[in-house]
Amino acid sequence: NPTKNVRMGGMAFCSRLLLIGVFLCSSIDAFAPSAGIFLRGSTSVRSATSGRVDLPREPRREAATQPRMSAQSVPVGEGVAEGLMERERYIVFNRFNARDGAGPRFEKRWADRKSSLKTLDGFRFFQLLRRDDLGGSVKYDAGEPDYMSMTVWATKKNFNSWRTGYAFKEAHGGGSIGGFLSAVVGSAMVLKGPPAPAMWDALLPIATAPDASPIHLQGRDAEGKAVSDGSASLPAETFVAMNRFTVIEGQEAAFEARWAARESILEQQPGFFAFYLMRREGGARSKGGAPFTDEKFNYSTLTVWSTRGAFEAWRDGPSKTVHASSQAKTDKGEQAPLSQILEGSPSPIFWDGTLALESSIGA
Repeated sequence: NPTKNVRMGGMAFCSRLLLIGVFLCSSIDAFAPSAGIFLRGSTSVRSATSGRVDLPREPRREAATQPRMSAQSVPVGEGVAEGLMERERYIVFNRFNARDGAGPRFEKRWADRKSSLKTLDGFRFFQLLRRDDLGGSVKYDAGEPDYMSMTVWATKKNFNSWRTGYAFKEAHGGGSIGGFLSAVVGSAMVLKGPPAPAMWDALLPIATAPDASPIHLQGRDAEGKAVSDGSASLPAETFVAMNRFTVIEGQEAAFEARWAARESILEQQPGFFAFYLMRREGGARSKGGAPFTDEKFNYSTLTVWSTRGAFEAWRDGPSKTVHASSQAKTDKGEQAPLSQILEGSPSPIFWDGTLALESSIGA
């Protein structure tokens, strides 16, 4: 019956439009913090500041022997609570789950975006992370993100300047309705539901100088732009190891002090790029579905290496010495055992880093 077929086709089309509308609304809701809309991990941005202020280059951090503590008690998000370390960088992740087989197409969408991040005040480092199960040797719980965008900022103010500027307009067809809807529909075709942001205070940053960066860009054209055909995954340019912790309430200062007192030898290791101890800010959850299971962790380490091999050389060698030294302090009663600080065991997760972008003054 031709009339029936037309009616059924129209209903299907309307259903698709409704689903896209729901996805659109939930996506906007997920990225609209109090100061404005937080775009879904876009790197296509333009500075909205009225006057540029060149921040002085931060000195490379030497191994800390005493924790750097806040002198006053203020809410997390405005500053830090008394006894906790001051934020030294601000790291923003956007978490994504891709539809089955859609990973390369999702990566292509990122590779094809224009990026002026490198020109923005306070920008330090960006990469798109693709979860790595190390050839099947690591089993992750259901609910872990497939991908995360990761942007390191010098300050939260720098991030807020980015998200309240022209980023949303430029990343969605230059502000046109057609371009905006095209971007939304494209995201809906490759993602399982809307993404979810996660903001972290970065503590104790250690990074190599830009002129000594071990990162080698892969799969780029003559102008340095990533090339993707949407059928194959982008080549890995970094390897990222995270170890995530659920710190018992009231033990946060002890946990941070434990890390601040550790003597770091990371900068001496071949292939090392950057390290951060991260403290979660707030608890943003994905909209329209169950939260990602990584939201139970309130602290995490994040270490960026040039390759997986460089990480494994560290893990199987010098890392053991560092851990043995920490255990010796526990055995002598100089620090509390982790069982008194942590709820459960640490949870590692690994990522291949793609589309790496570093500021001229380093991470």
